[in-house]
Order: sequence, then C-alpha cells, then structure tokens
Amino acid sequence: MASGRVSIPASLIDPKCTLAKLAADGVCSVCLNLAREPRETNCEHVFCRPCISRCSHCPNCRTYVTELKHPNRTLRGVLETVTVKCKHREEGCKERVAAKDMEKHLQNDCLMEETVCRFQGCGVQMKRGKLASHERNCLHRTLPCERCNLPIAFNGKRQHNMVCPKMPVKCPKKCNAEILRSRVQEHLDTQCPEETVKCFVPGCDVELKRKLMGAHQERRVEEHRRLFARYQQEPGK
Repeated sequence: MASGRVSIPASLIDPKCTLAKLAADGVCSVCLNLAREPRETNCEHVFCRPCISRCSHCPNCRTYVTELKHPNRTLRGVLETVTVKCKHREEGCKERVAAKDMEKHLQNDCLMEETVCRFQGCGVQMKRGKLASHERNCLHRTLPCERCNLPIAFNGKRQHNMVCPKMPVKCPKKCNAEILRSRVQEHLDTQCPEETVKCFVPGCDVELKRKLMGAHQERRVEEHRRLFARYQQEPGK
C-alpha cells in the first residue's frame, strides 16, 4: 500500500505502468492520493483510513458507512508496487519507483528533495543535489584537530583550543614551563618548582615551594634524623 507518511497524488501514477488502471481503484476520492492505510467501505469504495474515519457517509455514493475493512490482497499489492513518478518531476527528477519505495527515494536519493545540512548547528536547507557543495565549505563542518585528532567544527577551533588536551599551555603556577594541557597535573605533582609541597620526612609539617625544599632539607638534617628515628620506633613500623 502507499506509504503511511508520504502522500502520493494520483497524478503521479505512471500511465505506462501496467498496474495504472488497477491502481485507480485505490485512489482516495477525499484527498486524491493513493490510499494510505487503505480501507474499504461496506459499499466497496476504497479510501485512506484517516480520511474515511472522519466520514459517516461514503464520499462517493453517500451510503451510510457501517463497516471498514482491508481491501482485497490484489489491490493492496497494486498500491504497493504501481510505478509512480517523483513529486519533483517538474524540477528535473526523472526517477520512477514503486509506490512503497517513494519515501526511501525522497529521504535518500532524490536530488531535488529539500534536505538539511548534516552538520550540527548549521540548519541550512537546500536541494540534495546542491548540498554536497555546501557541506564541503560549511562553517559547521567537522575536521580532525591537528593536535588531538578529535573532530571539531570548522568554526569552533578557537573554542576547542580552550579545552584541547594536546594544546601546549603555560604552567598555572607561572614557572615558565610549557606543557600539554593533559599533563598539567602531572607537572604540578612531580616537577613544578613553584608548586607548594609538603616535606617528605614523617612528622615534619613544613610546606614550601618545591624549589625551596632542597634548602629546607639541608637546614634541618639533624631534626629530620630525630623525626625519622622517632617514626621508626612507632609500633608497627
């Protein structure tokens, strides 16, 4: 049967198709399209289910509608397989497809169908045939970051650079070192001379910048020995 979402006007039926005359029996006289979700009335007329559901009397013969049923299998098959022309035929699309394939044709293949740019944030809509050229130059197109290889929007490079893990950045402690953003914490934990660290000697609570810790160790040699000795004497050490 005709697609439940794509309306196919009877005027698009290909007159050269051998099923064209049979398909005429499946044209809904309310909307003049091939019947979608076709239903046959008790007076043997076929309509779209949404169209006839709003009617108490048959639009063709005015008979009171007492029954709606699926049309015979032959007609259902005709409505699915009859060849129809693309709705964009006057714009240049010459394709002819089975009625059941019209939705797929419009969604995936028709060069004249209005289609939205696939890149997030763009929203430009144009005919599919011209979209490829637009997408090659779209400001929202994605490209791999030259540093971290993550996909980023063409016009979002500056914003990405603010978070790129492979972007060289200055040490936040202003030690003049330049490190990758992803390794800043490692730098602070192990190398940065301006980072404040605690003396490694158990019991010594002194905290100084790493660059000053060497001098502290030299000045407190005896005190540190006593602290180590006390630490070694603690139970369980």
